[in-house]
Amino acid sequence: MNTQDDSVMDLSTAAPEQPFEDREETIAASTRYLASESGRLLRGLGADLIIGARARAQFQDAFSGKWYWNMHCNGGVFNMGHRNERLLQALRGALDTLDIGNHRFTSGIRAQAAQKLTRSTGGVHAGVVFNASGGEANDLAIRLARGVTGRQKVISIVGGYHGHTGIAISTTDPEFSAPFGGPLPGFVQVPWNNLSAMEAAIDDDTAAVVMETQPSSCGFLLPTDGYLQAVEKLCRDRGAMLLIDEVQTGMGRTGHVWSWQHHAIEPDIFVSGKGLSGGVYPMAATMMKQPIFDHLHRFPYGQVCTYGGNEIGSAVLCELLDMVDNPTFLGQVRSLSQQFHEGFADAAFDYWTIGLSGGIGRNTPDWALAAMPKLYEAGVWAVFSSFNKSALQCKPVMIMTAEEADRLIGVVKAALR
Repeated sequence: MNTQDDSVMDLSTAAPEQPFEDREETIAASTRYLASESGRLLRGLGADLIIGARARAQFQDAFSGKWYWNMHCNGGVFNMGHRNERLLQALRGALDTLDIGNHRFTSGIRAQAAQKLTRSTGGVHAGVVFNASGGEANDLAIRLARGVTGRQKVISIVGGYHGHTGIAISTTDPEFSAPFGGPLPGFVQVPWNNLSAMEAAIDDDTAAVVMETQPSSCGFLLPTDGYLQAVEKLCRDRGAMLLIDEVQTGMGRTGHVWSWQHHAIEPDIFVSGKGLSGGVYPMAATMMKQPIFDHLHRFPYGQVCTYGGNEIGSAVLCELLDMVDNPTFLGQVRSLSQQFHEGFADAAFDYWTIGLSGGIGRNTPDWALAAMPKLYEAGVWAVFSSFNKSALQCKPVMIMTAEEADRLIGVVKAALR
């Protein structure tokens, strides 16, 4: 079996059976029946990976047998590693007695998941609405901001990303919405870390500012000192709501459960997804302060999602939150963060991060497009940033061991020296 260092750490499962005979047949079927360009784009960069067996922080190509370190985690889906046994046990237990459930009825396990989520905010947020995806969660957040404020304008960050759903898609680059008749009216963008542009944009018709604490599709760039706090103050002073998208920065990534806690801000609404799944069952959520929660209670059919808060996913989420909302776990994330900082200190590239939410790059156009194939060849899966091709996203598995982190750091430095 071919690996990047002749060993695989913590093999968690046998390789799944492949439905097609070889790589070429698999690619042909995917191209024929799936409307997705991502696989074709990656193959153009030399990455024709088809995932087979999984280990905690690695996965194997189903046909070549080569193993790859996961330094992307699919945007946070695999924060807790691949096939986390504790979460799989929760899933198996739920499958023994539960099913999707009925969104019209009261559910104890759904209520418990909402209770744990609310408690993770330290009392800042009062209630939860579960959704099927992060994009849907952002759609609801924007609708709530417009409904509560009576305003229409929505401001987002150039290079930010908040999903491909009907409303959220207008908060990102027009290249995504223009082919489908967008963006919708009332949406404007301002540059990241440009406080004067934000100040000029927020007016008396602004319902919300929607942003990530680190724009993921720009390589998780860091906010300048005081920037997020100043944006929060502008929103407060001018009657707009602050909506924070935690889909990729939340669930322990920064060494806090939520990244807004690291920055000592308090969004009116924030959303999460991807990582809420634990990598085993899709979940997303919109969390809000009490006045917004009260508004939603007045219009109880303001949001209906058949699969939102489904009972199987809720059972997994309860277990996941017990793992993440834990001082010992968050301390381990901060320790790993320090290990990556020290390990990359003498690397031939720049490294920036908060906790384990960061990027690597150089101030060179398209540097990441050249670096990504080198890492792939060396056995590391990393992804360039869609709106900043001088940077690769750097999101290693949060439960990797110190030994695994050392190995990954060494492979990355050697491949990009």
